[in-house]
Amino acid sequence: MRRYGWFLSALAALCLAAPVSLGGEAGDRPKKQRPAKKKPGLRGEHAMMANVLKLDDETKAKFADVVKAGAAAMQEWTKANGAKWKEVTKALRDARKNKDKDKLKELTPQFNELRKGRDKVMADGKAKVLELLTDEQKAVWEGFILRRTLMRWFKGAKLTDEQKQQMQKLCEEKAKTMPAATDQKSRRARYQAMNKLRAEIVEKVLTDEQREAVKKNLPKPKPKRQRKPKPKVGADVQG
Repeated sequence: MRRYGWFLSALAALCLAAPVSLGGEAGDRPKKQRPAKKKPGLRGEHAMMANVLKLDDETKAKFADVVKAGAAAMQEWTKANGAKWKEVTKALRDARKNKDKDKLKELTPQFNELRKGRDKVMADGKAKVLELLTDEQKAVWEGFILRRTLMRWFKGAKLTDEQKQQMQKLCEEKAKTMPAATDQKSRRARYQAMNKLRAEIVEKVLTDEQREAVKKNLPKPKPKRQRKPKPKVGADVQG
């Protein structure tokens, strides 16, 4: 028994002294190579466009190249004009806050000129993207943009898939003649056209129950501020 106990003690000490090695030393173990991350493709609005229009891989690749070129053009504009843009924007905001008419008169043309250049870069990039689409795809996309904008008015209606398709078709049709919001006049015209389209959807697509639900969810109009009448000059002067 003593010999057997001594043998077990010696074996235990040997096991504690020597590290257990399975498949070689720790440093010799082959490292698992993680799969290379895929480079990000289309993102944001362009990824949504590719999804809505069900574009094939070849068109997506062309999209990615055009979008990359547009981003590079915007970076160039920002590099040349970004600091001035921030400076003029801040100064204009301060002038409005301080009601400095002279400063506003000085800064407004500068701001408009900078915005015109920036908007042109953005418009050129958008135009090059749209060049990759067929007329049918353009109509579908513009209709989708209209429908997405109008959907906030129909949150409580719980539209069916069939109704959403009807709404999409109406939006695609109206998108052909919808004014582009390029200035104050065209923005007003587009707003009025959107209101007419919304009313048409309510009439042609929604049920009576859905119409009532939409009415309940409409945002309440903000109360108009009542301006205090200016006192007439000499009204309080007694002769």
